[in-house]
Amino acid sequence: MAESSIISDQKVEALAKKGMDRIKKVYVWDMDETLILLKSLLNGTYAQAFNGLKDVQKGIEIGKMWEKHILQICDDLFFYEQVSFPSSSR
Repeated sequence: MAESSIISDQKVEALAKKGMDRIKKVYVWDMDETLILLKSLLNGTYAQAFNGLKDVQKGIEIGKMWEKHILQICDDLFFYEQVSFPSSSR
């Protein structure tokens, strides 16, 4: 006869308590302000708001660099590409 795949309530409770003993770090990134600033860098409005005191082209370059890094972080840590573009073979 095959082994039962049902786990007893006591075992589930013990596993849950064991997991609760570990400290987990959760990072929350509120992207609203980040994306607003990123957009203003990419379209040049951030630098333009300073009436010539800021270099528009340099701001756009910085925006492109930020965009690259943000997308990399989202893909590496938040599985952005897997969530956004799921494989049709799954």
